[in-house]
Amino acid sequence: MATLEQIQAKLKKLQAQAEANYDDQRARAGLEALATLSEKTQVVFLSHHDHLTSIVREVFGNAVNVVHLDSQ
Repeated sequence: MATLEQIQAKLKKLQAQAEANYDDQRARAGLEALATLSEKTQVVFLSHHDHLTSIVREVFGNAVNVVHLDSQ
């Protein structure tokens, strides 16, 4: 995250993609880091793990827009 923040500060535009599988505690820590990053740039988080939705809502509060895509 620190590297992303340094690059973003210089370039002002940054697109990054990462994939990670975490337990809920580590997922929360990662989401908190993304929440901090979202204060400076747009963050888009994609996941197929429905159970993370509640953690995302807790971390981001009203600043999150959750979209569920139909699998059909």
